[in-house]
Amino acid sequence: MGGLTIDFMVGKAPVELLLAGSYKGYTNAGCKYFQNKYTENETVQVTANKDKTLTVTFESKVWGSFKAPTVTITQKGEEYTFTGKGTVAMGMSDKKNDYDFTVTGTKNIAKDTYVIVFHVPAVMGGLTITLNPGTAPSATN
Repeated sequence: MGGLTIDFMVGKAPVELLLAGSYKGYTNAGCKYFQNKYTENETVQVTANKDKTLTVTFESKVWGSFKAPTVTITQKGEEYTFTGKGTVAMGMSDKKNDYDFTVTGTKNIAKDTYVIVFHVPAVMGGLTITLNPGTAPSATN
């Protein structure tokens, strides 16, 4: 490997590094025309930026390609919240259109609970897609 250097520092790790990573789970989508449309095995990628913000991307076969390049972070007690805006490319066939969206995510400090919400106001009367950890509820619930 050519050597390894480990630096120990006093203080807390930068919050953007604590939030960076892959968030996996299921989505629950709703709009003016339907509610509770679940998709399994979805992943939202959160990347730390040098300016202490995040980039949030969500590549979904069902919902399209979301990217919010400058997402800001706040902390309240044991919970982190990140919010931002971006553009999603989505469509019913090979033709894709770009739409503005907002993203809001919350994650606890223990990293075992999170919710990430995408809202696309110009699609289907206001489309909201929520990523939750775990698997979607069964149709019999």
